[in-house]
Amino acid sequence: MSREFESTLIRCALASTGGCRQDAARLLGIGRNTITRKIHALSLDSIDALPHPMLKSQSRSQPTNK
Repeated sequence: MSREFESTLIRCALASTGGCRQDAARLLGIGRNTITRKIHALSLDSIDALPHPMLKSQSRSQPTNK
């Protein structure tokens, strides 16, 4: 697997889980320690909770009670 592809997969998983590494690892079918090791190896440490720039941002608007 290429580093860029692996990075994109991890970013997508983290984005869809709100940055929760344990849930992201579960989505990817890997262990929590493995995803943490890959995040460090791919230098995603400081941006691991941010979605990949190529992904469309998903806004979750809350219903307003008027």
